[in-house]
Amino acid sequence: MPAERPGISVIVPTFNRCEHLAATLASLAAQTLPRDRFEVIVCDDGSTDDTYEVCLRFRDELRLRYRYQEDLGFRAAAARNGGARVAAAEVLLFLDTGTLAGPDLLAGHLAAHEAAPPAGLAVAGYTYCYHPYGSPPGLAGLLEAHSPAEVVRRHGEDAAFQDWRHDELVRLGFDLGRHGLPWIMFWSMNCSVSAREFWRAGGFCESFDRWGVEDMEFGFRLVRGGVPLAFSRRAWALESPHPRDAEGNAASNRLNLAKLLDLHREPLIELTWAVFTQDEIWPLETDHRELVEWTARARGLRVRDELERAAEELRDVPPGRIAVFGCGDDVPAALAGAVLFDFDEEVVGRLNASGLEARAAIGLRVALPAESMAAVVVTSRLSGLADRWAGRIAEEARRVGGRLWTASGRAPGPVAGAVAGAVAGAVDAHGTHGGQV
Repeated sequence: MPAERPGISVIVPTFNRCEHLAATLASLAAQTLPRDRFEVIVCDDGSTDDTYEVCLRFRDELRLRYRYQEDLGFRAAAARNGGARVAAAEVLLFLDTGTLAGPDLLAGHLAAHEAAPPAGLAVAGYTYCYHPYGSPPGLAGLLEAHSPAEVVRRHGEDAAFQDWRHDELVRLGFDLGRHGLPWIMFWSMNCSVSAREFWRAGGFCESFDRWGVEDMEFGFRLVRGGVPLAFSRRAWALESPHPRDAEGNAASNRLNLAKLLDLHREPLIELTWAVFTQDEIWPLETDHRELVEWTARARGLRVRDELERAAEELRDVPPGRIAVFGCGDDVPAALAGAVLFDFDEEVVGRLNASGLEARAAIGLRVALPAESMAAVVVTSRLSGLADRWAGRIAEEARRVGGRLWTASGRAPGPVAGAVAGAVAGAVDAHGTHGGQV
């Protein structure tokens, strides 16, 4: 008689961490959920250690399958997708190697999915001791002497042992539905999604070939596709200590943030790039809310007069070598050939419908190569964002163009002076200023 179809498939990507894998598999063998209700798929990204032998040791304790892919570099996303392709269950749970499942982890994820709305659900589970760049002191010794459940019982209320997201989750009452951007909390060391919604969203993006960001990018696509995100404290796990390359991971994260922006060229993700590259996460929700509010307020802000003056004062610059940040929807013919950007996607849509080519961007990091423009025009449409972002807009203007034009004191709002001052300061420091402010 064929085995009963499992309710949940646990997908564990791994690479040369056989001892940590053994600990993860042991924690899965100790679940309250009966063994016939779940399967485990170990997705080996080309290990050369005893990973396969570890899997063999657990074949009598777990309903376990082993999947191998050649080592072609960091391919955690491909490993997860490969596991999902062979998974038999309707719910996919992703668990990192070295993440130790609490006894009720699988039952907790299944309970959340059983209560899911018709659109499906994705669930992030609480992960004790998860900190991107280190582990709580003494954790290794505690795990040698006690089970994960006992460690959590003894130390789960200690701030150093709590999930890195804990304070933000407390603010939300552990309800991701109260967060404007819940995907920034969807992390792959402990998360689940229905197989249907996983494939509808396209799975993990395999172009991410370094550590970081690919899980949030997947969560972003889930939310955009209408899949709600939930959080479960019952579905908890504990991140065991392991060596981390903090500097390497930080550098990798920045490269993947640039890839995220290349994949999703829109103001929200441009803002995400700007916030995260300042080593921040939680201010993003507030920054995005302020962007949305300013976008609504700026709908009636016309800058045609500024653009006409800019065209006249930059008449020696070919229009194709001018970029405009905050162009608005009334662009004079003299700048019709400029590279146009505006943060209001409705404005961009109207410009494109009229035959002009415009792109949705704030001006924090636009899709232009360095030094590709001869001049950058920054209009007063950015005045509502200047207090927070004038310096970064200045950096970007200097990156893409040699000359900066603002309406100076004649433009309403602080952006002209703030951006001009920031650019002038940066340019003076480098001795490379080639145009007017």
